[in-house]
Amino acid sequence: KKLAKQAAGLLAPMDDGMADWLLAPLRQWGLYGDWTNMRGLAYMASPDGRRTVALRSPTVDRVALGSVFLVRPLLRGVCDKRYFLLALSHRAVRLYRGTVDSLQPVDVPGMPAGIEDALRTHDTDEPLTFHSFRRGNAEAIFHGHGVGIDDHKDDLVSYFRAVDRALHPLLREESDPLLLAGVDYLLPLYAEANTYSHLAPRGLPGNADHATPDALHRATWPLVADTNKLAAKRAVQRFRQAQGLGRAACDVRGVVE
Repeated sequence: KKLAKQAAGLLAPMDDGMADWLLAPLRQWGLYGDWTNMRGLAYMASPDGRRTVALRSPTVDRVALGSVFLVRPLLRGVCDKRYFLLALSHRAVRLYRGTVDSLQPVDVPGMPAGIEDALRTHDTDEPLTFHSFRRGNAEAIFHGHGVGIDDHKDDLVSYFRAVDRALHPLLREESDPLLLAGVDYLLPLYAEANTYSHLAPRGLPGNADHATPDALHRATWPLVADTNKLAAKRAVQRFRQAQGLGRAACDVRGVVE
């Protein structure tokens, strides 16, 4: 209501009918809007049309009147990083698509149900033997080799290669970072099998089998935010180097030329 009042003040010199028409949707939102899962609202209006946009990222309250729409405060929402999270364990693998707001599960055709499923599919002629092996929170596993840590590692790498093959059709056109969540010693083994070029350098150690998407999101989004800050810092450094060589511009006239 406060912002609508400010906008009405800016529009006072205009024809009353046009001012009322420009502000009508905004006033309706103030009274009847559904603010579920929203962190803000952007409203743009001109004699040529009106547009209301729900925001999932907070922005500064502001009213502007001019010859063009003010969109710079909205760029943070546009640029919020997305990411993938792969939760790993011996028993299961889950892939999520993450944003600043949430994690959503992603169905991956052909994804192994777990290490037993992956090794059975890998070599159906080789009988699986049971070997109890524990490190940290790891549970007992099946494998088809001799008893020992080396065989255990080989089985895990084979398992993760099967996971990587299932992910490849889904991720091959993507560039968002892939974070891993799982017992600490599993993460470097998956990195060994991984072929996705945007695997994040940091993962989330710990047993993720019983973690909810909300809990995983709370734990992983700060890691993504740190990655964003590092990428932004590197981008600024590259820009300054190019600017020093006359290969970059930051004013409109220079960019257009």
